[in-house]
Amino acid sequence: MELGKSQGEAVDSYSTLCQVQQLVGSMEESEKFAADNLHEGAYSKAELEGFGAISLEALFADSAASLLVLKHNTTGFKVRRCRLTLCNPC
Repeated sequence: MELGKSQGEAVDSYSTLCQVQQLVGSMEESEKFAADNLHEGAYSKAELEGFGAISLEALFADSAASLLVLKHNTTGFKVRRCRLTLCNPC
């Protein structure tokens, strides 16, 4: 991220997948990170919030259904690992 910009300003300055891909590295690097840092089974709300810079309530503020799930879920959340295929790679 650029020095002197807030996190929000920095995130708002990216508008294409290619720009984001340059931040996260190659698909292989991303898959390795996921394999090294994600675990099987359900994640707690606290674990998911540990991945980001904002609360899940703030992330899903525009989705009443998601907020209800956050409020009532007691069994944890599943994170799916999937392969992203780009039709138009950078």
